[in-house]
Amino acid sequence: MNRHRSIVLALALAALVLATPAVAQPGCDRFDDGTLRPPSNPNPDAACGGPGPAPAPGPQLGTGSITTLFAQNNQFAGNTFDMVPAVNMTITSFDVNLSAGAATTMNIYWRNGTAFGFESNAAGWTSIGTAGVTPNGPNIPTPVAIGGFTMTGGNTYGFYVDTQTYPSASLMYTNGGPTTFSNADTDLTTFHGKGNPAFAGASFFPRQWNGTVYYDILQDADLDLTKTVDPQVVQPGGTVTYTLTVTNNGPDPANNTVVTDNLPAEFTWTGDDCGAGPPAGGPPNGTLTWNVGNLANQASATCNVTGTVAGPNGAQATNSATATSDSTDPTPPTAAATVTIQQSVLEIPTLSKVGIGLLLLLLAGAAVWALRRSPQV
Repeated sequence: MNRHRSIVLALALAALVLATPAVAQPGCDRFDDGTLRPPSNPNPDAACGGPGPAPAPGPQLGTGSITTLFAQNNQFAGNTFDMVPAVNMTITSFDVNLSAGAATTMNIYWRNGTAFGFESNAAGWTSIGTAGVTPNGPNIPTPVAIGGFTMTGGNTYGFYVDTQTYPSASLMYTNGGPTTFSNADTDLTTFHGKGNPAFAGASFFPRQWNGTVYYDILQDADLDLTKTVDPQVVQPGGTVTYTLTVTNNGPDPANNTVVTDNLPAEFTWTGDDCGAGPPAGGPPNGTLTWNVGNLANQASATCNVTGTVAGPNGAQATNSATATSDSTDPTPPTAAATVTIQQSVLEIPTLSKVGIGLLLLLLAGAAVWALRRSPQV
């Protein structure tokens, strides 16, 4: 009897379930921050009747920026992602996807290594900076003037973008991931949506950050500077020529290369063949600024600086110069050359052995002639 009652109860429960309308999965009708989804912005998750995560865009071309998505379907206060640059670069600013709202303060953090697994732990994170913004509304980029952060190629950096003054506006993002967006300069992989406050708020995974990172590529150019002088010894008032040669050992171009030549007090500039003079602060001496321009990898340029040198006997005139460019140089070069000032000295002529022999014969002949001319006693 009990068995029959159990079967009847089970059939009744099954009929009740079939007759009950389907209930949406938890979160299907709400954003991550708990607000109701409008009919115009349904949850795309397959479990909620949607098509599933949005596909990643195709390869991005060009340099200077990388964009993920501007196709929001969820929102809360923050997002985390990683960047792995292939080259040295400096981040200059960001764009984010914000809901329409009041003036908002954004805070962007970074950490050495991946953000994944550290989204709820504030240790090891450092703020790049904060910036006040006026939200432009969903799927319209809102510029965030936070930058100045430099990354080294080949390293992994975690980022946390936070709406510090949430709920003045919500950071809008897209369900799905983790997704890696790539261009020729960097990879960017999305991870978590984050609640409020930063780090302590709830985490939602996977979520795709909506935004753009703008950056400048840092070029590496190893400059080498040499300087020689001709002649190395000169009489007071004599003319000398200093020769400067700057070479780019690469690997990247050295853009806007400049050589600065600090002329010594003993040197009076008379001319150069590179358009550097006349010197600032002179004549007679001062500073020459030689605008070399762009030097390709392994390219060189030469400048000859001519002038006169004056000073006491034994004085030394040392001419020093430096070279710089817009590219990164781990060891900015300097170079110097020294000329010694010496008074002229009358040289005593020297004779060879043959000359000495002829001189002795001449003296002997003169002595014989003198004896013959002497009066006889």
